Amino acid sequence: ELVKTIDDPDLLTKIGHKYTLLGDIDRSIDIFLGFDNVNGAIESCISMNEWKKALTISEKYPKYDKKHLLTRFATYLVNHSHVSLALHYLVANNLYAEASKIIANEGNIAFSQRNYVFAKKCFCFAALNEMKANINPVQLWHRCEAIHFLLMANNAIFKKKWGESIELASRLFSDYSDVIGKETTAAILAIIGINSNFYKQASLAFIHLENSKKLSKRKKEKFEKMAIKIFAKVSPVDPSDCKSFNCPKCNRKMIYPQVKCRCGYVTQPSVVSGNSVDVKTAWKCSTCLHFASNEEISNYTLCPLCHSKV
Repeated sequence: ELVKTIDDPDLLTKIGHKYTLLGDIDRSIDIFLGFDNVNGAIESCISMNEWKKALTISEKYPKYDKKHLLTRFATYLVNHSHVSLALHYLVANNLYAEASKIIANEGNIAFSQRNYVFAKKCFCFAALNEMKANINPVQLWHRCEAIHFLLMANNAIFKKKWGESIELASRLFSDYSDVIGKETTAAILAIIGINSNFYKQASLAFIHLENSKKLSKRKKEKFEKMAIKIFAKVSPVDPSDCKSFNCPKCNRKMIYPQVKCRCGYVTQPSVVSGNSVDVKTAWKCSTCLHFASNEEISNYTLCPLCHSKV
């Protein structure tokens, strides 16, 4: 009752903080709201980790920046290992860009731990959330595609699908080494190139491995000896019947399995095979907006990249 007789905002603020320090958050809220200090009431709640009470107050006062509060709450939840709950609050309140950042960070962590399947899912989900926020998620899709094609290439090596995977290997090496690493993509290209008789591609891969600054001298010498042994028997050339086409951007000649021109143009990949497709005639996923040939996608009920229905 005594507090109600006080009309000095500075004094009321001190009293409100005093009740907060004493742990009486309800009394503190009443004091702050009694003289329309919404920010003081919410900050008191936050200092006591009473986030739900803070959110309840923000809903009653539309002028308060609820978006900022939810972002802070999400950060708190993530720091306390409640990532799923943080995403729930953000997505439920249409804060898709903020949700995307959290998911992408989880993807980076998973990728650093070589948990590639989970990392791909994270980058895909992050990209889809950025699309909902009307942001073009170029880099997120690039990371998602890189992991997607890496998994495909490893599966191709395991199943010995050499010839049909050379373009995929070339794509990883030329366009996704910034994500996967040049040494890893070069090793994949070397393996698939040798086994598919695309020796020029294998030679390009060995040249990089022999000159890599990230590999030890011992490893580089091993690659050099391996290359000498292989190319003493065969010439470093690709099959002579490889198809060629002109780059749509600069008109330079590009020869299969080349997917990236010196001008920077990159052919559109199929999410089914990694091979180039014509976007004018190809199937396009209505969710992630990626492509595949109609023949390839006919064997699928879900998009291989984002797993939405075909």
